[in-house]
Amino acid sequence: MTSNDFKQPFDECNKVLASLGNQKISKMIMTKYEFNLVISQRTIQLSTGHIPFVTIDKPIKSNMDLRLIALEELKQGKIPFIIKRPLPNEKYEFVRVKDLDLSAVKYMIDL
Repeated sequence: MTSNDFKQPFDECNKVLASLGNQKISKMIMTKYEFNLVISQRTIQLSTGHIPFVTIDKPIKSNMDLRLIALEELKQGKIPFIIKRPLPNEKYEFVRVKDLDLSAVKYMIDL
């Protein structure tokens, strides 16, 4: 392995992080598909032992408790995910979850 093999993933990460500050083309509203992806991925992370970003008052008894924790993290804007949105010109736009407006998925959060 050469040093370029190790450098390539970091270069791609730097490109993504640099594009986060750019002017956005798409609307900054979370879709129901992005919502389901974020909540499911965060619930899986919590089930495998990751530390919650919110304080928990009671012990976790089921996977539904983990989902409620993930929902609370989303409400408080503490999920550090980046969503890769496809654009019509075959390019991609990267958006932080905490920067998205949750108004379109509010009915899914308040169940």
